[in-house]
Amino acid sequence: YRVDPYNPYRIWVDQRAKGTRTGAIGNAIPKFPAAAYEAAPEAMSISFDDDGYCTRITAAAVLDPLLGNSGGLGGVNGLLYATGTPKTALMTRSLSSFFTRATKSLFSKAGLSSGADSFGTSDGKVVKRLSPFDSDGLPSI
Repeated sequence: YRVDPYNPYRIWVDQRAKGTRTGAIGNAIPKFPAAAYEAAPEAMSISFDDDGYCTRITAAAVLDPLLGNSGGLGGVNGLLYATGTPKTALMTRSLSSFFTRATKSLFSKAGLSSGADSFGTSDGKVVKRLSPFDSDGLPSI
């Protein structure tokens, strides 16, 4: 826990979830019997008023998308992605992120890129992350 240096009425918390999904979430049934989930580190904040009542909670802000198997998504969207039942990319990603991932995915199928879940570093190295869908051959957009 840490107090926001710009707003003393806000507390920041870093968290990282890990577990196994064994059942449905809504009507989304996992593709694997016991689907493992490891979230990327996420930040959340809790804001209070002068009387000490909570007035706002923010959550699921991913701090490092390279970690975990949630495809860089936070909250329940990351859980669904990691366990094989993602929402569509248009619902979970910004439009520019969607097009970037779609382009990388198409180029990787042609052997011209390393994939949508791989990241380039400033020294030119590529960090390849396996998507939960790589083994099934499903697109990882």
